Amino acid sequence: RVYGLSSGTSGKGDLFLRDVIVDGEVCANVPVIALDDNSLQVCRGVTGTALTYMTESADSYAINFDLAAEGQGFVDVGSMSLNAAPSSIPVTVPAGAAPGVYNGTLTVSNTCGFSSDYAFTVEVWALPTAVLSGDQTICNEDVAALTVGLTGASPWNLTLSDATNYPGLVGSTLGGLTPNATTVYTITSL
Repeated sequence: RVYGLSSGTSGKGDLFLRDVIVDGEVCANVPVIALDDNSLQVCRGVTGTALTYMTESADSYAINFDLAAEGQGFVDVGSMSLNAAPSSIPVTVPAGAAPGVYNGTLTVSNTCGFSSDYAFTVEVWALPTAVLSGDQTICNEDVAALTVGLTGASPWNLTLSDATNYPGLVGSTLGGLTPNATTVYTITSL
């Protein structure tokens, strides 16, 4: 690398890094990558996500997880070829990783041997749960409501056994139920 100090018109010096030629190839400074987001989130049991990027000036990448992440089964990735942008870098998430935030470092390199590090996190969310409660006696054509106890991050998308759907649910009341006979409701998806 060639570093220098040049004087500008303001009388202040500017530090610069000039291109270097290595084995006949011009190396323009250090490689960079523009990640769309360096904070990834997945639900527990989901085994993959990706670091997406729009621009890059690198040829390869590697991933190094910290000890806490490795203790949950995250595995470091050795040097891999980097696809032309836009693209993504796969990140494998262990199915049994406990809910929490795990740290990794993405290292991008160019053919001249220069590299740059980028910190990122993978947050594993606990799976949501739901429990229905309530017992109502209503007259024909009346409307009933049930209460649901929910865990995890809202909003939830919940479907009952009669196909009643509650997209974007943030509260604990499931209203608008109009059974024509005695009906036992269960949750079929969350």
